Amino acid sequence: MNQRLMWAAVAVCLLPALAAGGCGGDGGAREGKVAARATAPARPASPPATAKPKPSPKPLPTRSVPRVDCARVQCLALTFDDGPGEHTGRLLDMLRRYDAPSTFYVLGGSAKGEERLLRRMTAEGHEIGNHTYGHPNLVELSSERIRSEIRRTQDVVRKAVGSAPRTMRPPYGSTDERVAKAVGMPQIFWRSDTRDWADRDANVVARRVLDIAAPGAVILLHDTLGSSVDAMKKVLPELKRRGYRLVTVSQLRGTKPFKPGGVYYREWG
Repeated sequence: MNQRLMWAAVAVCLLPALAAGGCGGDGGAREGKVAARATAPARPASPPATAKPKPSPKPLPTRSVPRVDCARVQCLALTFDDGPGEHTGRLLDMLRRYDAPSTFYVLGGSAKGEERLLRRMTAEGHEIGNHTYGHPNLVELSSERIRSEIRRTQDVVRKAVGSAPRTMRPPYGSTDERVAKAVGMPQIFWRSDTRDWADRDANVVARRVLDIAAPGAVILLHDTLGSSVDAMKKVLPELKRRGYRLVTVSQLRGTKPFKPGGVYYREWG
């Protein structure tokens, strides 16, 4: 009977001790460690990683544009409107192959996002002109909207190449005195329309270009049309064979200054 009482007393001690971590054992110490961990100061959070700035694009090597005396040399200016487009890079390859500096009348809306093509144009000796931002008929716009069309394209080109165009071409060749005053830039027209936008056949376009080619001519084409770019495979070597020096609009003008708002090379209508 006494043994049963003794074992009962032992059980009374052991059961709570096991639940609490032992009778007078290290349960209190473990609780202290847990409390210590709970109250330990949190490690400072690592600073968020910052995105590395994108490196600026490497400038393309710039080709020097030689002076040409078009009073003594048989000069001709090819001009390309409405780009840049999907065929512009291929056209630049051909122009470089035939040493044919040209003038690109770009749309600001098309040029935005194509900054590398713009830089390549200037680096390879071509001239960039302003063809408005969205190709509207300027005669139908208010003077303020005309200025906006010109200004926005000037900004796009300036940000891409470091300088703004010096000449412009009104879409559809549509202008008047009010437009001239609003744009405030020389307006560059052309000798005759190749109608490459209507007859999208490389052979037809090539024949028309070669038919209207003449010393001092400014010829209108579109680098947005694959057929017009394909036509250059015949046009460029043939113009070279005929002795033409291909130049930009400003080279063709030479030392004679352009006047703001003035109309130049309009040999039709």
